[in-house]
Amino acid sequence: MSVRLARGTTALDLVRYLRAADEQGARRRDVLAVLTERYALPFDDARLAMDRVSGGVVRATTGNPANAPDQGTDLLAWISYRLELGLSVEVEAVVEPSPEQRPDRAGARPRLDGLNSTGTGRAAGGRPAGR
Repeated sequence: MSVRLARGTTALDLVRYLRAADEQGARRRDVLAVLTERYALPFDDARLAMDRVSGGVVRATTGNPANAPDQGTDLLAWISYRLELGLSVEVEAVVEPSPEQRPDRAGARPRLDGLNSTGTGRAAGGRPAGR
C-alpha cells in the first residue's frame, strides 16, 4: 500500500501520529481530519492508512515473525509492526522538514490538536501552524 503524503512529511511521521492518536484515544473523525489536512491524504487513503497502521500493531502482537508485513508492499504496516516490537525503522528521508520536524522540535510528540507548543495554533508571523 502506498500513499502520497504532503511535502515535508514522511510515512514514519504518519505512523507515529496514528499510534499516538490511538494511544490517546483520539476520535476517529478528528484523526481523519488531521490526515486529510496535515498529511494531504484523500479520505479513502486516510482510512486505509489508519487500518494499515493498526494492522501492523496486531501482527506484532502475534509474536510470529511470519506475520511481518513486507516493507515494499505495505510500508505503513511494516513501520508500525517494527515500532511495536521496538525494532529500528529506516525509511525515506524527509524531503523538506516541516516546522514540527526542525531541530528545535526534535523528539517532540506529535500534537493531535493542531496547536503548536505555545498552544496558539499559529506559527511565527501569525500564519496557521503547519502551513
